[in-house]
Amino acid sequence: MSWQDYVDTNLVGSGHCHYAAIIGVDGGGVWAKSEGWAIEADCPAIVEAMTKSPDDLFAAGLKLGTKKFFTIQAENNSFYGKCGTDGLAMACSKQAIVIGYHGEGPTGPNCKIVVEQIRDYLLGVGY
Repeated sequence: MSWQDYVDTNLVGSGHCHYAAIIGVDGGGVWAKSEGWAIEADCPAIVEAMTKSPDDLFAAGLKLGTKKFFTIQAENNSFYGKCGTDGLAMACSKQAIVIGYHGEGPTGPNCKIVVEQIRDYLLGVGY
């Protein structure tokens, strides 16, 4: 399975993420992303956010594109934020950050779950 398959099938294909991406921890290069989601410019900020302490994330939130996501939950290697009705879930493995974005609707908790499932799978196979 390619990285793009994880994004298209397991994340966006689940119906719980409107957009998704997998980026590298080392340098923030995009491994795979949803078609039409211009996330490349935000990758350095995402990598930086995932290295911050949960307290710092609660204080600062995360700006992604033109949206400022307020921190709802932050733990070691994970971030969950809201911007109005939109939500963002990110979970970090050893080598990758899995990102799921959802718009309005009851997809928030499920978006978090599918992002964590991919992260857990990557950890299990050494990524």
